[in-house]
Amino acid sequence: FPSRTIGWSLFCQNPGIDDGHGIRLGHDSAGGLVRENVVVASNGRPNHNMLVLGETGCGKSALAKHLFLMEYLVYGSKVIIFDPEGEFVDLCRALGGDVVRPGTKSAAKLSPFQPRAISYSDDEDDEDDAAEQLVLLSTLPFVKSFLKIAFTIEDGLLESLEVALERTYAGYGIDKDTTFSEYRERSMSYPVMEDLYRALGELAEQGSPAAAEYGRLAQ
Repeated sequence: FPSRTIGWSLFCQNPGIDDGHGIRLGHDSAGGLVRENVVVASNGRPNHNMLVLGETGCGKSALAKHLFLMEYLVYGSKVIIFDPEGEFVDLCRALGGDVVRPGTKSAAKLSPFQPRAISYSDDEDDEDDAAEQLVLLSTLPFVKSFLKIAFTIEDGLLESLEVALERTYAGYGIDKDTTFSEYRERSMSYPVMEDLYRALGELAEQGSPAAAEYGRLAQ
């Protein structure tokens, strides 16, 4: 058998995962320290995602709150929590944060169709870098990706989907040349899913070579 099999069985091996500095998560079953740097990626962990699994009552939420507090209070990070069960509401309010309840009966809504600029600045108050960005050039890639995942849209239909999206945004005065500065100055609105559905239906009825594709997308 490979020599590494012997190596892993030796008493001198170091258990745990220790990046030397970072967030101390605890110890593994062998007593080794588990400390990870979630800011700087490594060859073994090329991204910063973390998944916490465990049985009910084992401390998953307590660990998450500890991580969020460290990120917010120590490192000054901006923290956004999606919290369907409302476990973090009190903590959020105690720290002066905002609790938003999106939904059809709420003034707060989250829409994939809302124009979004690509930020090149770490300063969230600096909008100058986005003023001359083209609205559709920045927004359509996100909308297409969202719809593709949400409705399992085939790659072969994405070109027709983009045509329909351009038609949908045009109904709100947003074309390929509209910049974010114009969008804000004119206080433009943006479409919703019903608008896209209507545009797909209209395109399907025009009898173009892609009419069948528009019909499939509408379905």
